[in-house]
Amino acid sequence: MSNLSDQFSPLDTTVKGCFLIIKEGSRVKVESLQQKTYSIGRNTSANINLTSKGISRHHATTYYAKGKYWILDGDPEGNLSTNGLTIKGQRKQLHQLSSGDVIAFCDNVFAMFLDKEDIRIGDKKEVCLLADTIGFLGIDDWLGVNTETVIEDRDLGFQQPKTDDLTKLPNRSTFLDRVRQSILFKETVNNNHKFAVLFIDLDRFKLVNDSLGHFAGDLLLIHVSEAMHSCLRSRDMLARLGGDEFAILIDYIHDYDESVQIARRLQENLEKSLWIQGYFILN
Repeated sequence: MSNLSDQFSPLDTTVKGCFLIIKEGSRVKVESLQQKTYSIGRNTSANINLTSKGISRHHATTYYAKGKYWILDGDPEGNLSTNGLTIKGQRKQLHQLSSGDVIAFCDNVFAMFLDKEDIRIGDKKEVCLLADTIGFLGIDDWLGVNTETVIEDRDLGFQQPKTDDLTKLPNRSTFLDRVRQSILFKETVNNNHKFAVLFIDLDRFKLVNDSLGHFAGDLLLIHVSEAMHSCLRSRDMLARLGGDEFAILIDYIHDYDESVQIARRLQENLEKSLWIQGYFILN
């Protein structure tokens, strides 16, 4: 990815140098992070090319800023990956990497981030790694390392974002976590990053519940969530906070007029009448 580092602010002028040990199916490789930024994905031009079907063309980006390594879901232009990043059992859009962190890209592709201080080369060129790394990746023979350390099992399965049972939208906690990640992205990566948050509640929703019943109210919430979702881009997040309250994160916008345009589109779409159980629901 050419000139990618120019999009990050602030970036350190020197790189500490760390490692990603990547396990893709039965293949294992070690990537030394010497540049300030690395693109990871199925794109043949990616700095770190992965070939599994669960990997997106632009799946992730690593970068070095403020003396720390970070990993970003997708690319800095806001194109998110299909399967996302799971770190410590949580989906992350942006994460500050710590030595020993395990990154799950998809079902059979994982990586462990290691600080260079956790790796040393002895006189006999024997590679010594953290016991956790050896235990997780099972690469003792590949590395020529012999260890009898007992490693606790890691839960590396995907933990899907918490969702609302009715609408299947992200719930309040998932939404707030995503907003925090957008704030962190602005503070650590790109000071010019812009996003907007919209809060929406439905007028007279109680009247629908009282007159037509809660089943009709549930159908209304589902229809409304689908109508709002159709107005958004893939990089945005629509969540149900509870009851008739929704929130939207409009991420990676060029200017705030763009968020106003999206809000108007939402309003126009929600003004359309809905047919619920033989009744027109007028907004």
